[in-house]
Amino acid sequence: GAPPGRHARFVPGRIEVLGKHTDYAGGESLTCASTHGFAAFVHPWERPALRVEDLARGQSAELDFEDPRPTASWMVYPAAVVRRVVRHFGAPRHGVRIVMASDLPSASGMSSSSALVVTVLLALLGEHDGALPFENRADLAGFGGAIESGADWRDLPGDAGVGTKGGSQDHTSILCGKEGHLSLFGYHPISCY
Repeated sequence: GAPPGRHARFVPGRIEVLGKHTDYAGGESLTCASTHGFAAFVHPWERPALRVEDLARGQSAELDFEDPRPTASWMVYPAAVVRRVVRHFGAPRHGVRIVMASDLPSASGMSSSSALVVTVLLALLGEHDGALPFENRADLAGFGGAIESGADWRDLPGDAGVGTKGGSQDHTSILCGKEGHLSLFGYHPISCY
């Protein structure tokens, strides 16, 4: 296995079959995880910051845990994750570096932004020593959706999010979907059938 603090991960995109806008308006959706997504290698970083290196685009950026201000438009999503994770659970025990590549086309309807949120969220939470309030993947998906939309999650207050109205349909499909299957999910609260 990988040394402590180092791991590889694949986070898929999402394909929506039925149920548009149900994640924040209520109801059910039929979705599946895509075979395309983010391949990421996560390991410690020497500064108290998140460093993201996008090999597919040849871009990199860093966000300080204390003041995560994005310097590139694509870093708005990782910045929203850093803000919420640090505010609610404290900073990870050390800096985190994500080296990633994605074959998800941007703005294709396959939830590339939500897959990026999940990639960063899993990387940061994987470096926490304390107890976290997630009992299952549905809880984690709900929190990921709240990060993106800026909504409150349980008793944890929200913020501006990334500036789009959304919920957790994408995050639920990404985290709770089963490989090779269509999955039916309900929302408010999230239910995995």
